[in-house]
Formats: sequence, C-alpha cells, structure tokens
Amino acid sequence: MKTAIKRLIALFLIITALSFTACDNKAGDSGSGAVSNSNNSSAFDVNALTEDDATLKIMTWNIYLGKGSGEDAIAVVESHAPDIVQFQEAVGFYETFIDAFLSNHDEYAIINTVVDGDKVSSTPILYKKEKFDLVENGIVFLTDAYQANNSKTMSWAVFIDKSSQKIFFDFDFHGAICKPSYDGYSHLSTQQANELAFEWRKKNVLQILAKREELNKTYGDAPTLITGDCNFDSLRLTRC
Repeated sequence: MKTAIKRLIALFLIITALSFTACDNKAGDSGSGAVSNSNNSSAFDVNALTEDDATLKIMTWNIYLGKGSGEDAIAVVESHAPDIVQFQEAVGFYETFIDAFLSNHDEYAIINTVVDGDKVSSTPILYKKEKFDLVENGIVFLTDAYQANNSKTMSWAVFIDKSSQKIFFDFDFHGAICKPSYDGYSHLSTQQANELAFEWRKKNVLQILAKREELNKTYGDAPTLITGDCNFDSLRLTRC
C-alpha cells in the first residue's frame, strides 16, 4: 500500500507543479468576493520537472468503504505529511482514521463530511490549516451515477495559499461505475453496463466543469486541482 501511495504522491506533485506554473491566474475584479492575484505564468520544460519543483504535496486515496486499517492509514499520512488528502469511499472510515488522526494533528482540518442530513460524505478533503485559508466549499451527489448509495459524490473547495496569497479551486470526486449486479440493472450485459458507466463518467466531468465555471464567475479563472477515483480507462493531461 505504501508503494502505491508514494507513486500517487509523485504523480500529483508533478501535476500540481504543472497546474500552478502553467495556469494563468486571473482572479481579480470579476465579481463579488474576488481575490486579486498576479500573473506569474512562465514557459517551462515539462520533462525537466521534478518533485522539488512542486509547490504542494497532494494525496488522493480511495479507501474502499473504510475496510483498511486505520492505524496503517495514519502511519502513511504521517510519513508523507501531504498538504491535501482527497479521500473517496470514506464512509465508515471516520472513526478508524479521520477522528483519530485529527485528535493528534491539529494542523489539519477536514471538510465536506456531510452530504444531506445523516448521510456521510464519500469524498471528504483533509488539508493543512497552516498552509491554506478556506474560502468556501460544498459537496453534491453526482447526478449521473448509481444512486443506491452515496459513494459517488463530488466535493469542491476554494482555497487561498497563505504563502503566495493565490486562490485555487480543488475538486475531489468518485467517478460512476455500473454493474449488472446493481439493483435495477440486471437486464444489462457487462458490456452494456460498462457503456452506460462511460456515458455517466463523461457527465460527471461536465458536472465538475460546470461548477468550475460557476466559481470562475466569482473568483476569476484560477488554477484548478481535480483528483479522485475517476474510474477512467485512460487519462490525458493537458495544460490549462
């Protein structure tokens, strides 16, 4: 498990370096609540980037409905000290990890832990309070997904990096899947279920982009971090 986490961290360190170097941060007088930022974009060689070039350390982790060991999870997070941890399938994991972790690490805070009433969030976000100011946040169900449980949610947050005073948007989501074993879908073949899930996931991404566009109207076109259990077959990274 630790090897997998290290690989994830390395990947998102590079992605974050790309995102915060390449994106043109134009937040300013674009609406109420806007935060002013200067444009520090510059040309760079992607192949020359290393972990040392990153400004943030990001971890994304599907913990599979809390079936893992809370003690082991605490040890992994403590050993890497990430700035932000994006969880998926966190239901049932709060007591064994999050509550225990926060009781000994007051430098962290967690958001998006409740979806609706007593329903517990599947995609909470853990972040370092000493590094970021939280401007606003929210969580919604993905509209195109299997609806019999609440594991397919999308969390979002607007943060300000305290050191640079730059604003950025953060998204954490769990992409849709479909199986013939799901209630109401037994009439589908495995291939048909996969094709339906593919269409759902495209709409999941559109739902994220629609929320990002909404935030743009308030805060300007800020750098955006999107992580999660995408359930994609492939991933293409592009510049902003």
